[in-house]
Amino acid sequence: MDKSINFNPNLIKYIFANTDKLHKVQKDLIEYNKSLGHIKKLQISVLQSNFLQFLVKFTKAQNCLEIGTFTGFSALSMALSLPKNGKVLTIDKNHNTTDTAKSFFKKAGVEKKIITIVEIALNRLKQLIKDKKNYDLIFIDADKRNYPNYYKTGKLLVRKGGLMIFDNALWDGMVLNPQDEQTKAIDTTNKLAKEDLEIFNQILPIRDGLLVCQKLV
Repeated sequence: MDKSINFNPNLIKYIFANTDKLHKVQKDLIEYNKSLGHIKKLQISVLQSNFLQFLVKFTKAQNCLEIGTFTGFSALSMALSLPKNGKVLTIDKNHNTTDTAKSFFKKAGVEKKIITIVEIALNRLKQLIKDKKNYDLIFIDADKRNYPNYYKTGKLLVRKGGLMIFDNALWDGMVLNPQDEQTKAIDTTNKLAKEDLEIFNQILPIRDGLLVCQKLV
């Protein structure tokens, strides 16, 4: 049985003190999200953003797709790690939060790296498949009920060797006994990845869990 040490506040401070620092605009965006009340939880954690940036750099990704923009923290993090000619296409149905995200992208000087689309994600994904688009890395953090659909469509869009990453894979532990529709959809997605012979998958206990899938063929 795997064991973890107790990540007390002092140890968390140590981790951040010995990790590459956040960009100033990342910090500004975090502070802005704190002012939004309970919906601030829609932002990925700093540890998750650090890991996402590491994956972008490690895989030498140049073309990323994001499903679920919110106010732009994850898209901004990816864009900051991409090469000069790299691109992030991010899709969300909310005009207001997308406008906020765009203002932070511009503030960070990465607006040319990020394409924002306000639309129902599945509609756009189907069009991307028709257009034969291909991505190095896909990050999914949107409506949980559609996670199985995002898995199936995402698999058609990610290149061989590329990554699909799903946030909230552990869903506050509720995946142990799925009862509601959202939890059942997350559990279904985790099992789809596990049973897919064309995917290598790992669930990592970073914040609310990340399902990381690499397309093998």
